[in-house]
Amino acid sequence: MHRREGDFWNANYWFRHVGPHPVFQQLAEQLESKRGAIALSDLPVNKLTQANTVAAALVDSCERARAGNPTMVPILRQFCWLEWQFLFLHGWDN
Repeated sequence: MHRREGDFWNANYWFRHVGPHPVFQQLAEQLESKRGAIALSDLPVNKLTQANTVAAALVDSCERARAGNPTMVPILRQFCWLEWQFLFLHGWDN
């Protein structure tokens, strides 16, 4: 929610407190499979496709999109939707 609200510092704060999470690995793998779409945007490909940096990279990318790069919004919405689905399924299964 912090990312959606534009409270990017707080979003990163909470993701740092989460530490390694299985959802980050799933998300990074999915983004790796979409590497071509990422490369065609202004998104940080290398950070989005690694489990240890994917959460912060999404937050930073959302912040840049909100600050004036709206062309990033459609692909970021897809990635955030994937993230939400993985988190929901992880909570459902555990």
